[in-house]
Amino acid sequence: MRILIINSKALAATISLFFLGFLSMTAQTYTLDNSNSEVTIFGTSNIHDWEIVVEEQKGSLTLKQNSPVTLTAMKISIPVKGLKSGKSGMDKNTYKAMNADDYAEVTFTLTSPATLSEAGSGIYKVKATGNLTISGVTKATDLVFTLKKTASGVILSGEKTLDMTTFDIEPPSALMGTIKTGKEVTLKFNTTLQ
Repeated sequence: MRILIINSKALAATISLFFLGFLSMTAQTYTLDNSNSEVTIFGTSNIHDWEIVVEEQKGSLTLKQNSPVTLTAMKISIPVKGLKSGKSGMDKNTYKAMNADDYAEVTFTLTSPATLSEAGSGIYKVKATGNLTISGVTKATDLVFTLKKTASGVILSGEKTLDMTTFDIEPPSALMGTIKTGKEVTLKFNTTLQ
């Protein structure tokens, strides 16, 4: 009888390990690699077009690997003071317009799972629905991008055009209002997660 109890415990442990191993194989979490990621924000003004580089970002995403491949979680954060134009005056106006002292980060958080549509070997089209928070204002937003699987992780590529006034941001101006920026900006990203 004792042998039967030992075997039952061994069987239960084996089943538990198999189940946990199966779950870890079917879902994988990736962490953003800032050093291999690029995000640029493009905008316009009444004088000339401009751009700002995102020097810092962080985040993660989780993919359920079995068919269909599904994005089950994602959060990306960008510190506002990590936005750099190469011109200190423009950066200062940007931080002021975005209330950077009170709202230090821009975040996108997935709110429902997204099924990936295969577009080639290891390449998928994604439409992610989530909450985008800028300057303390949160709006439901769709983010469309391409996800490419690599040997060590995934790369997300895409772009999103936003109306700053939707987030209660008054487009920055300079030189006592003689230079005015347009209300729309386009964010282009090539983000690596490993």
